[in-house]
Amino acid sequence: MKILIFALVNLVSSFFIEGKLGLNVDYAVFRHSDQQSYLEIFYSVQKSKLTYEFRNGKYNISLFFRLDVVNLDKDSLIISKGWKIETGFPDTVGAAGQDVVDVLRFYVPAGRYKVVMKGIDLFNTQNYDSVAFDVNVPTFVKGDKLLISSLEFCYSIERSTDTNDAFYKNSFRVVPNPTATFGQNVPVLYYYFELYNIFSGVGGDKFVITVNVLDNYQQKVQEVREKRFVRGKVYDSAVEVGTVNVFNLPTGIYYLDVVVSDIEDKILVGNRRKFFIFNPSVTPRVDTSKVIAQVYSLAEGELDDEFSKASYIATQEEKDLYKKLRGIEAKRRFLGTFWARRGGIEFRAQYLQRVKEADEKFTTKYEPGWKTDRGRVYIVYGPPDEVERYPYAENMKPYEIWHYYSLQGGVIFVFGDRRGFGRFELLHSTLVGEIKDENWMYLLMER
Repeated sequence: MKILIFALVNLVSSFFIEGKLGLNVDYAVFRHSDQQSYLEIFYSVQKSKLTYEFRNGKYNISLFFRLDVVNLDKDSLIISKGWKIETGFPDTVGAAGQDVVDVLRFYVPAGRYKVVMKGIDLFNTQNYDSVAFDVNVPTFVKGDKLLISSLEFCYSIERSTDTNDAFYKNSFRVVPNPTATFGQNVPVLYYYFELYNIFSGVGGDKFVITVNVLDNYQQKVQEVREKRFVRGKVYDSAVEVGTVNVFNLPTGIYYLDVVVSDIEDKILVGNRRKFFIFNPSVTPRVDTSKVIAQVYSLAEGELDDEFSKASYIATQEEKDLYKKLRGIEAKRRFLGTFWARRGGIEFRAQYLQRVKEADEKFTTKYEPGWKTDRGRVYIVYGPPDEVERYPYAENMKPYEIWHYYSLQGGVIFVFGDRRGFGRFELLHSTLVGEIKDENWMYLLMER
């Protein structure tokens, strides 16, 4: 058995690129003690993307996963875990849109972490996936300030006494939704969060929790009624669960906004988290006619090319949906809605102009400019405010440092020609959400 597990670890470790398993991974952080926090990592794979073997009257699946968590502050691997999931289903009817969901829990000190999770379908080893992201784990220390945990999005939450259930948490059965996607197949958003230091952090005997849904422009969504709850100070910490009906929201990006205030409406603490709606049957609130008129003259291949170039700003749900579209009319309507949600014809013109400029500036004999790392950054964030260029120097390969002074108070992007073929790769950035490697210079040293 040890030899088998070791072989599986080596197999799953070799996959570093995105596959087709449909792996989604998310996390939430809660209080454990003043020294440690409670890190939950939850993940899912789509049943419709798995390979089944029929035996013993069931449709069986076999998956192997690997999780690595690195403490970035100490540059040390603190969690390395591999495991199998094997189970069977009576049939595959309704598998599309359904997920296999699981949760992992760890106690960790406050700090910065890198989470890398990989999965492979053992019945089809070409079916694999990999997800990596950074996690900032705060401390929830006792004190006179009210604190709030992560907001956790869930498929369902119900009362439970089964402490052996993997999804049991604080007298509830909490089934997380790692995709953070709701709408057509998941019409109700369930949420879970915790509050700490209520006795010392709230003046008076009561406090108020207000829950709203915001659109992508951070404005309240009128289709969802604001929820307001008055709570008494019963315990020093509290668990809050609730639901939001999102079945009537059009496809798009939204935010769940939670604000906790005292009885006099003084804000004490709050949290906000992004989620996605996929509702193709609901008419968008934006005017798509002008953009559709612009794309109406494009052939189907030109529509495909334009959306491919727009993929840098598309959600995964939009990418998946576009792949399913059949016929030029459906693609015209989709692309019209896509651009209208992001600013209409003016935004489309600016974006495509940047694509053209990226092709002119960064095209190599290996790939067009818009597909390069420099091209992507140029298209998404615009021209840099300043560029430092460092051609070949002693023991160093060429690199560039791009400065953006208005992004997050000032950020940099570092591109380097690691292989010496004029192909500059993104090695490091200080912008949240981009690749970060403080040791990027070592990658450029001649050996």
